[in-house]
Order: sequence, then C-alpha cells, then structure tokens
Amino acid sequence: MIGKIVRFSLRQSALILFFGIVIVVGGVLAFRDLPIEAYPDVADVWVQIITQWPGHAAEEMERQITVPIEVEMNGIPHHTHLRSVSLFGLSVVTLIFDEVTPTFQARQFVLEKLAGITMPTGVQPSLGPMGSPIGQFYWYILDSKRPAMELKDIQDWEIGKRLKAVAGIAEVSSFGGTVKQFQTLIDPLALANYGLSTGAVVQALSNNNQNSGGGFIGHGDQTFNIRGVGKADNIADLQNVIISQKNGTPIRV
Repeated sequence: MIGKIVRFSLRQSALILFFGIVIVVGGVLAFRDLPIEAYPDVADVWVQIITQWPGHAAEEMERQITVPIEVEMNGIPHHTHLRSVSLFGLSVVTLIFDEVTPTFQARQFVLEKLAGITMPTGVQPSLGPMGSPIGQFYWYILDSKRPAMELKDIQDWEIGKRLKAVAGIAEVSSFGGTVKQFQTLIDPLALANYGLSTGAVVQALSNNNQNSGGGFIGHGDQTFNIRGVGKADNIADLQNVIISQKNGTPIRV
C-alpha cells in the first residue's frame, strides 16, 4: 500500500506539489488568525442560575431554592452535568451542555424551565452573564464599621458601577447587606378606632407613591411637559398620605 502511494506521488509530482503548496498557504493563513491566549477557553457551553434570598441560612437555600431548581433542570435537553453551591443568602446552579448546543439555545431551555418553578415569595432566580466558567476571577468583601445598608449602597452604586465600566468585565454580582426601605407598621387598635382596614392602608400607600405623566401644554412657541410627582422620597411623604377622612378631617398614615 505504501509502495503504491510512493509510486503515484512520483508519477504525479506536479499535482502533489500543488496540493502541498495549498496546504502550506492554508496553514500560514490559519496561524495568522489563530488567537493567542495565556489561558485558552476550552470549556463547554454552560448556564448559571443565580438566586439571592437575603438573611437565610445555607440549609434553607439548599432545601427551598437549590433542590427545586435542580429537580426541574434534570429534564432539560442536551445537558450533560449539573452542579450547585448553596451559601448564606445565595444559591448558584450551573448546567453544562454538550458542544453542539448553541449558548443562546441553552439559555432559552433554562428560561423555559425556570418559568415552571415555584419559589418563595419575593425570590426571583436570574441567569448569570454569558461568560466562561473560568471567567470568575475575584471575590472581595467590604469590611467596615459603617452600617450594612450603607455598605450595600456603596457596593451597588459606586464600586459595582466602576467595575462594570472596565473593559472585559461581564458582570459584577453582589449579595449580602440590606437594602434601604421604608416600612409602615400597622396599629390594629388605631385602625379599629377609625373603622379602617389594612387593605385600605396598603391601597392608599400604593396610589400615592408613584409619578405620572400629563402630556404637554403649549404656550406660544414653547411646549412644556406636564408631570405629576407623587413618589415618596422620605418618611414625611409617607406620613402625609391620606387614607380616608372623617367628618371632613383627613386621616393620614
């Protein structure tokens, strides 16, 4: 067999030389376009499901968040491996797909499955950024004597925004801390004295805590935008919300 190949090559030397030149030229062109990386990305297609539930232990995250997601994702097409990590207030489920599955299709499969999962009230899973599994390269902690709420604001509005502005950063994920919020504490005796219900308080706060647009008004050659500002910015705004009235006297929060 080898002898036949050698005899054919000698008889068809011009043809063999032509194919040799084509292969060499193709190799040079491919080498020029070959990306050079210190750590080449050879990972499979993957999708991460990130869920935050502040204030809950890792055991609760595992039972109520991670396990239901894993059970639902086990039937997803083309996935080869599934692994998860449950931490304090954070659940991360990673699905690995075969090489023939496009990234966008894999993410679509996961989104369709997520729609059928019942999560605890206020919990909403989200997909991680479209990056490489080896792309997560840094963890850091904000340690200060300042309140956790203030540290959360600094992370979300200062540090996180600046990190996202750096070229090559796909996502900055943060968890922990507390988010600033206004709470209305209901006094059942006061509601009973005024003949009100909890639903009336909730409805009044909802109706009086939003901005609205009123269109435009023309004045000569100028046009002014009409805007109704009603969103609460501080506690005083919430305290002045009128729930009802009694004998012409407004009943405020």
